[in-house]
Amino acid sequence: MFPSFYLFKVIGSDTTPPVVTFCPENIVQDTAIGSTSAIVTWEEPRAMDNSGIPPVVTRTHESGTRFDVGETRVTYTFTDESSNRNTCSFLVTVRVGKYLETLSINTCFSF
Repeated sequence: MFPSFYLFKVIGSDTTPPVVTFCPENIVQDTAIGSTSAIVTWEEPRAMDNSGIPPVVTRTHESGTRFDVGETRVTYTFTDESSNRNTCSFLVTVRVGKYLETLSINTCFSF
């Protein structure tokens, strides 16, 4: 007797890279007066994969870390389970601060 149904496992290859759904614009940040670096933060880039499994994320820099004066390229790489990759890159530009912060002083005199 033969079974009335057969199960087949279809094996295919995923060649579609993850889709970047959000990537920050370039960022320009001024340093505090007298400093040569600044702490820079950004919203984390996001990506999704056609498999439904979140891709693995690697990054060259972390949000909330200190950057020296100058331009730095930040790159996030998203890799799915089939080793397909996509990237998000943006520039972080840190400039030397040029303006003093406004200082407000309230003084009471009594005579």
